[in-house]
Amino acid sequence: AWLVERTDIPLRNTIYTLVIASLGIPAIIAGVSWGLLGNPRIGVVNVFLRWLFHLDGRQGPFGIFSMRGMIAVQAMTMVPVTFLLITGAFRAMDASLEEVATVSGASFRQTIQKISLPVLAPALFSAFVYQIVTVVESLDIPLVIGLRGGIPVLSTRVYLELRPVGGLPNYGMASTFSILMLLLALGPLLYYNRLIARADRFGTVTGKAYRHKRYELGKAKPFVLLAAFGYLFIALILPLLILVWTSLIPFYEVPSRAALDRVSLEAYRNLNDSEFFIDALRNTLVVGATVALGVMLLGVLTAWIVVRTHTKWARALDVLAYVPHAMPGVIIGTSILLIYLVLPGPQVERTIWIIVIALSTQYTSLSTRLMNGAIAQIQVQLEEAAEVSGASQSQTFRKILLPLIMPPFVNGALLIFLLSIRNLTLALILMSPKSILLSVLIFTRWDAGQTEDTAAAGVVMVLITLTLSIVLRRVGEIGSAVR
Repeated sequence: AWLVERTDIPLRNTIYTLVIASLGIPAIIAGVSWGLLGNPRIGVVNVFLRWLFHLDGRQGPFGIFSMRGMIAVQAMTMVPVTFLLITGAFRAMDASLEEVATVSGASFRQTIQKISLPVLAPALFSAFVYQIVTVVESLDIPLVIGLRGGIPVLSTRVYLELRPVGGLPNYGMASTFSILMLLLALGPLLYYNRLIARADRFGTVTGKAYRHKRYELGKAKPFVLLAAFGYLFIALILPLLILVWTSLIPFYEVPSRAALDRVSLEAYRNLNDSEFFIDALRNTLVVGATVALGVMLLGVLTAWIVVRTHTKWARALDVLAYVPHAMPGVIIGTSILLIYLVLPGPQVERTIWIIVIALSTQYTSLSTRLMNGAIAQIQVQLEEAAEVSGASQSQTFRKILLPLIMPPFVNGALLIFLLSIRNLTLALILMSPKSILLSVLIFTRWDAGQTEDTAAAGVVMVLITLTLSIVLRRVGEIGSAVR
C-alpha cells in the first residue's frame, strides 16, 4: 500500500490491480491450487526444484501440508484484504506533516516512525484487529491444507462438530467454540476503542493546504519493482497458472509436452451450456453489488457516530457492529435461516435476498473498521464550518464528508463485493435452487470431482474481479482528485 500510494514506483496501477485480483480466487481454490503446486510428490514446485537442483527422491523438498505451509498460504490470501483496508488511508494522508519533519532534520526512518505510522494508527490497527479474527475463524485453508497435514485449529473444530464423520452434529460444542472465538476477539477491540476515542490526534485531512506527495525511490526503484512483481508471481500468477492448466486438461497432471496433446476448452464449453452457471453468475453480481453499496453506507453512518459522538452508546454500537465478524459464518447463516423460517410474511429464505441479509450482517464489521479510520483522519472543524455556514446535516454529509472519504469508501465497496461473490459458507447454507451463487457452483463441481470445471469457473471469477478492479481503480482516482 505504501509503495503504490506514497512512492513513484512504476506501474502502480498494474500492481494495484494484480494485488486485488487475487481476491477473485476463492480461498478454497487457493488452497487446492497450492495443494497441487506444493504436493510433495507431484507438485509443480517440488518437481521443478528436484529437477533444478538434481535432488534424489520422489518427494519434497517443499511440503505444503505443514504448519509453515498453511501459514504461508493463509497469509498470501490475506494480503489483498489488508492492502485494501489501509491503502485509502495512505492515499488520504497529508504530506505536509512529513515535509515539516524532513525540514526539521528528521531522517526518513524517523519520519516514518514518529509521524507516518502514528498518524495512520487507526487505519493500521483497524486492519490488524480485523485480520486477527479472520485468522481465528478462517476455515478454507485449514480445511484443505491443515487437516491433511494433521494440524487442527479452532475453526476446523467448529466445522467437525457441525459435520462429524459419524453421528449427529454437536451444536452445543460448536457454539462453545464460537463463543471462545468471540472472547478472543474482544481484547484487541477494547484497546481499539481506547485508540479511536482520541481520534482528534490522528486528523490529517484539513481545510488548509492539503497536498499529496510521493517519495522518490531513486536507484532502488528497479529492485523494489522486481520484489513487488516477484511477490505477485508467487501469490497470484503461479496459482492462476495452475488453475488455467487444470481447466484445460481432463485430469490433473504435471505440465509436460505429452500433456499438451490433451488440452481442450471442453470445460469452458460446459460452463457456457449450463443454465446453472448463467443463473449463478447473474445472482452473484446482484448479491455482490447490493451488499457492497448497502453495507458501506451503513458503515459510514455507524463510523461517524462512533468517531464523532464519544458516548458509551457509540462504543456499544461499535462493539455490536464488530460482533458478527467474530462469529463463524456457519453460525450466522444457520441463525438467519432459522429466524426467517419462523417469521411470517414473504418466503425470503427461498430467494437471494436472504443471502444478501446474511452477507450484510457478516461484513458490517468490515465496513465500520475501514470507515472508522477514514473518518478519524478528517478533522471535525470541516463539518463544523459547514454547519456554521448554514449547511444542513445531509448537505454536510454529501458535500464535505462523503467526497473526502471517497477513496476508502470505494476501496471498501470493492473489497466487500469481492468477498461477497467468493463467500462459500453463507451461500452454501442459505442456497436454494433459484439462489445458487458462483462460489457454491465451484464448490459443488469440486466436491463432485469435476476438477477441470471447477478450475474453469475459478478462472471466470478471476476475470470478473480483474475487470471490476480496473474500473473501480479509476473511480478511486477520481475520488482522490476531489480532495
